[in-house]
Amino acid sequence: MSDCPKCGESFEHLNPGELCPDCRPPVVEPAELFGLANSQDSNEEQPARPSSTYPPLGVAILSIWNYVGAAVVLILGLVFVVYPSALSAHGSFDTDLGRFSMFDRLGVLMVAAMFSLLFFAVGVALWSLRNWARWFLLLGSAIQLVLGGPPSAVVSRVISVATICYLLAPGIRAAFYAKRESSAEAF
Repeated sequence: MSDCPKCGESFEHLNPGELCPDCRPPVVEPAELFGLANSQDSNEEQPARPSSTYPPLGVAILSIWNYVGAAVVLILGLVFVVYPSALSAHGSFDTDLGRFSMFDRLGVLMVAAMFSLLFFAVGVALWSLRNWARWFLLLGSAIQLVLGGPPSAVVSRVISVATICYLLAPGIRAAFYAKRESSAEAF
């Protein structure tokens, strides 16, 4: 006999240090991990999930991508304030950026901070499965697809199409709507 390290209950066929069946995390199928599994297709009874589940893996990746984008935008804004000619060192700008006054630089930093805050808020909302963040990302991906630079920017367009297809997949839509329905039941 061995005890479960999490709940402390004793079980006969439990190895030392192993969690009991009640404390073990559920086994997740690969399609379900990406949020693409459709529970209506299977005739099996699906186990009840706890209310505090993580978002599907793809949504978590998009959320983290927004966190990274927020950090990059804020860092670029700070670099522009401290050392504006560093941004022109890579040939991105033909003009001398050192001619901007400190007031101009702080204005750019404020705009960068607002965009950074927007990216961060979308990342938090995606992690929380807020449907408005899904629509925001769909709109942003559609704009990126249409206005995303020259047609030779294939990688950008492929990422936009993949994001749109993923966020419109039935399993992902259901995850966002299930979150909305469960939060409505709490009231």
